[in-house]
Amino acid sequence: MVDFGQIADAIATAMDTDRLDIWRGRVKAHSDIPCHIAIVSADKPDPAAVDVAPIATTLRIHMANGVDIRNNDYLVAKRTAHGGELIAAYGGVCGYPAASQARQSVTMQMASILPTATPPDAGASVLPATRFIRLLLNGAYTRSDGAAANGYHLCGNIAATDVTELPAGAYALTTTAATVKQTDAGTATIAAGSTIRLYPSDRWLTVSDVTRDGDQWSIAASEYAPTAQEAAAQVTEWYDD
Repeated sequence: MVDFGQIADAIATAMDTDRLDIWRGRVKAHSDIPCHIAIVSADKPDPAAVDVAPIATTLRIHMANGVDIRNNDYLVAKRTAHGGELIAAYGGVCGYPAASQARQSVTMQMASILPTATPPDAGASVLPATRFIRLLLNGAYTRSDGAAANGYHLCGNIAATDVTELPAGAYALTTTAATVKQTDAGTATIAAGSTIRLYPSDRWLTVSDVTRDGDQWSIAASEYAPTAQEAAAQVTEWYDD
């Protein structure tokens, strides 16, 4: 029989050289939890601004199963050398933890790169101004009047159960769905790299990570400036429920 406890201990000894602080609201719930920080994605530098370097925006943090970590916790993930010296610290909000027999991990949307003793303001809910989300797509679609069309369009009316505006232009969204009907025979799903628009608050966001826990979807996103063509995308209500 496989002893996952021994496996977890061996992984922790070899990999968990980083440290994690977990904030719940304005209260620090846990300090210096051993963990391993892995970079999931990075921003691309703006070609028009040669001095802008790419920075990590999405992290996956691995830790022991027994750590009390929850969706929407604010994390300060501290990259450390083997001698314990601090190399860098990343702050941001995490999604739901994903557990295996030996370990658990969370995805964190990074909001800052500076070590912080306390998190920034927990974030302002914009839910009263945001009731649903539409997904930007480019291709064949059906207009609201039933006519066939092709090009940029915004479809779906996914209800937002929570939308929180975080520091540095980041957003944490919670929904009970992430898939929209695109054609009579096809669907599209919000995923990393998708562009979405919030209604009626009229905010454009680019998605960096999507996680699912049962019928709950957590979406990490950041502010996005649409191109002229994207901004002129037709809103189609043909498949709205």
